[in-house]
Amino acid sequence: SKATSLGGGIYHYEYAVYNQNSDRNGGSFSVPIPAGASISNIGFRDGTYRNGDGPGNVNISGTDWVGTVMAGAIVWETETEAANPSANAIRWASTHNFRFDANVAPTNSLVTLGLWKPGSPTSVTAAAEVPSVGAPIVLAYCFGNGTGTVCPCANPGAAGNGCANSVNAAGANLGTLGTPSISADTFVLSGSGMPNSSALYFQGTSQANAGAGTVFGDGLRCAAGSVIRLGTKTNAAVKGANVAGNVRTYQCWYRNAAAFCTVDTFNLTNGVQATWQP
Repeated sequence: SKATSLGGGIYHYEYAVYNQNSDRNGGSFSVPIPAGASISNIGFRDGTYRNGDGPGNVNISGTDWVGTVMAGAIVWETETEAANPSANAIRWASTHNFRFDANVAPTNSLVTLGLWKPGSPTSVTAAAEVPSVGAPIVLAYCFGNGTGTVCPCANPGAAGNGCANSVNAAGANLGTLGTPSISADTFVLSGSGMPNSSALYFQGTSQANAGAGTVFGDGLRCAAGSVIRLGTKTNAAVKGANVAGNVRTYQCWYRNAAAFCTVDTFNLTNGVQATWQP
């Protein structure tokens, strides 16, 4: 296995699976991936079969294994022995290659090879470089649409946003771009749907009220714990830095001076949690 940085927080993963002398052969290959990972360029390569090299002097099938993103893994597989005795299994002295790109840095873990011919065990594992598996890298939470703490004065926002404000009944949104990575940081916070006034982006170390948020001004406070001010902007994007392994929460606190909800003159977006990668 080999993982190579392509820059911009994207990594290319390559795997070569060689069958030295196993009669049971390989029939599937699985690589674990974290929830929320962006997977692209899934590929496969095998050898060429010819001259009646399969059962009954029929060529072994050259049908490529199709890689499929499933819950928690990318899985490639061929037909079972029962379905096709000449299926494109990883046979004696042959190698199959598997590859993909992901926006997740590598870590050392295990890949799984499913054995093609029936028997026990049904699979074996091997050490390899895989995308870091754990909490989602970036997730939104603490929405002002009633799924958590109720907005302070019957001013719910739309799904995925904070509470409604004086210029946007759908509420303001905190979105993200890129990957939170120490070695290749492209992580950007971007606020929208709020008045054209000052907006403070800040970082916390926990989710307020277990992610449901607490009433604060005309909205909900989502990011809590040890807070760091990232910068005051006028509805612009900002970047933040951290250390690998940190789980941090983010939010935008913005001025809303119009008479709208409470006597306070501010509101907040939804929250975002990010897990920083190497």
